Amino acid sequence: MQSGETALNSDLAILFVTRKMGNAKGGMEKVSKDLYHALSGSATVRLITVSDCISRNPLSILVLFFKVFLYILFNKKDGNKNIIYLQDCALAPLLILKKFFNVPAVIQAHGLDVVYCNWMYQHIIVPLIRLSDIVICVSEATRQECISRGISKERTVVIPNGISPCEWDNVLYDNDSNVPEKTKQILSGRYLLSVGRLIKRKGFDWFISDVFPQLAYEYPDIRYFIIGEGPMMEELKELVKKKELTARVFLLGKVDSATLAYAYSRASIMISPNRKVHCDIEGFGVVNIEASLFGVPVVAARIDGIPDSISEGITGILVQPEDVREWVSSINFMLNNYSCWDRNRIRSETIDRYGWDRIVKRYISVFESIYRSKEVH
Repeated sequence: MQSGETALNSDLAILFVTRKMGNAKGGMEKVSKDLYHALSGSATVRLITVSDCISRNPLSILVLFFKVFLYILFNKKDGNKNIIYLQDCALAPLLILKKFFNVPAVIQAHGLDVVYCNWMYQHIIVPLIRLSDIVICVSEATRQECISRGISKERTVVIPNGISPCEWDNVLYDNDSNVPEKTKQILSGRYLLSVGRLIKRKGFDWFISDVFPQLAYEYPDIRYFIIGEGPMMEELKELVKKKELTARVFLLGKVDSATLAYAYSRASIMISPNRKVHCDIEGFGVVNIEASLFGVPVVAARIDGIPDSISEGITGILVQPEDVREWVSSINFMLNNYSCWDRNRIRSETIDRYGWDRIVKRYISVFESIYRSKEVH
């Protein structure tokens, strides 16, 4: 059993159940690991997870079900306020244990784990989410998706994903020497930056095709870098060639954390040109707050959960998705009034709003409120 425990002098014991721990290879894995460590500083946290080899296999849910069952069976009377925290909605079947053991449970809704297009998932897994005492949604858009599926509004709460300033600062300043000199030469001058998986909802192809050519004409020195990998890599490469932008647009693929931090720290503007895609959703927009932590202003689409990752007018600008004129105008405005975007203020706002120290207090407040409501009743 892959499990861990962090003990504090607290009567709140959180059973942290997740499929997404491993080596933090993806966005959800990193959020899961960061949240676990943040909660561990405020309460007793017991980790129950599975190995990487089955984490994306439906079998992982069955394995976790029995792990949680056995743990509660032998530890229910330990004197703590036990609460089950399920880290994504695919784990909703485990909420049956809440009823069986009469233990409070909270489930996390990220976005895609709510809207996933599969008949069985939508008609069997999603209805089980209603068994949760509280559904913590990472954005208002995710919350609305939950409500539209019959989950009571009163049982939902929005808590955005968090960020660890110290971790990113350490990555940048401790590992700067690990960034190859060739990469440093490439990531120089003024450039726009996008970070994310190369899939349709990210809108990178649309931005390269319809927006960047106009910016490239007006600003001969501006370049555009995209960091990430995914199924659209070859399609994007062909598009760059077709638009004759090979000297201006660069697909860097997957990079290590030191290179990513370096790219963030020197970017002029962060670009998130998302668009609406059926049966898909951007639950939040972690890359936007990562860029903001480095003081980089963001221009992002006003769609899905992205607005929850932007303090409009302070850390960035929200733009209508796939509106070429508005996108060009907004980026022009930012480039021509760049001194108005105070990088120190952007960083400060990001830490104040999304720092894990603050976010974790909201989680603890939710957990405690469940016990208070039970005491009242």
